[in-house]
Amino acid sequence: MTPQDIIMRIRQHELWLARHRDGVRADFSFKDLNGVQLPRVNFRQAKLAGTKITHASLRHADLSEADLYAADLRYTDLFRADLAGADLRGAKLRASNLAFANLKGADMREGGLLNYSGKAKQNIDVDGDSRNCTFNHAMMRNANLTNAQLGKSTFNDADMKGAVLKGAKLKGASMKGADLSAVDFSGASLEGANLSECKVDGAIFREANLQDTDLRNVDLSEANVTGVDLSNARTGDDGRLKIPVTKPSNLAPDQDRIDDMLKEHSLWVESVGNRGLRADLDNCELVEIEFAEANLGAASLHGVKLIRCNLASAVLTLCDIADSEARQTSFRGANMRGVTMNNSSLIACNIEAADFGAADILDAEGASTRRWPANLNGASLIGCNLTNSNFELANLGRADLSNSNLTGANLNGTTLRGADLSTTEGIHATLAAS
Repeated sequence: MTPQDIIMRIRQHELWLARHRDGVRADFSFKDLNGVQLPRVNFRQAKLAGTKITHASLRHADLSEADLYAADLRYTDLFRADLAGADLRGAKLRASNLAFANLKGADMREGGLLNYSGKAKQNIDVDGDSRNCTFNHAMMRNANLTNAQLGKSTFNDADMKGAVLKGAKLKGASMKGADLSAVDFSGASLEGANLSECKVDGAIFREANLQDTDLRNVDLSEANVTGVDLSNARTGDDGRLKIPVTKPSNLAPDQDRIDDMLKEHSLWVESVGNRGLRADLDNCELVEIEFAEANLGAASLHGVKLIRCNLASAVLTLCDIADSEARQTSFRGANMRGVTMNNSSLIACNIEAADFGAADILDAEGASTRRWPANLNGASLIGCNLTNSNFELANLGRADLSNSNLTGANLNGTTLRGADLSTTEGIHATLAAS
């Protein structure tokens, strides 16, 4: 877009806000606005879904109630910007400056995507990235940051009263002096975070990770710390912990524990992140675990090791299964749309009739806006049964399909550059049919 186009749309938007008959609501959805300098711009209620606004200046801008769904705002200056009530689901805010910004009631959960489970359509979440952000002195009351990626971000002296950070990744974050009253940190990772001098009356830390967390001058007597291990938290000589220090059981991920996790994950999916907890099986070793027909949509299984497990007909839409290993495991008929499995190793697995098609991204109004292909770049699928599977638009670049069987598979639009297909059964007939 030219600068003239941008300025014209801003002027028309201001007229629209004033309810002038010549006004038009600004719609920059999926446009490239990288590097723009728009301090004090009025984007209230503007449509900015999927917009790229990196390395830009929006200081003092009015973005209240704006649709910033899945917008890319990395490295952008949002100092004292008004983002109250904005839809920031899935937005990328990495290394942005939101000091003194108003985020009251903003929705910063992961962005909703369409889950094709073969049944009723439902919303599930994918990751946004807000790491290394500056939220110092920000107003964040009642903001929803469920499962947000906020590692190494700073919230010093911020007002976060009543905010929801269930399952949020806050490793190494600093919240020194912040008001965390009634904040819900259930299942959040606060490893190495600085919460010194924070007010935490009514805060919920249930099952949160507080390993090496700085809790100096923090009074936890009115907080909920059920299932929290505080033995390695830093309290200093003047710490004021007024609760018994207990250690969780750390049970191995057996079938009973997995079943409990699946129940919590189903609640998380059905409520779009408002209840339950997202399943997190990163780096776990799972042997002969039953997942048949389970809904693991958007679960995190990064680095997981699956030995003789059964995931037949399971929903794995948009799961992170990258850098993982599976041996003699069944994915027969599984819904793998939009899955991330790059650099994973699947040996002698049954992946017959699995669906690796693209997932549809929804905007804030529930309409499909673009497709999210499955990523199997660099994956090893040696000796796997891939017959009748759907790989439409999937990325199989550099994948090793040695001795696998692709008979009847759908390879329309599939990326195969650099893939090893030299001993793949049925590949020629499949390519000809596609």
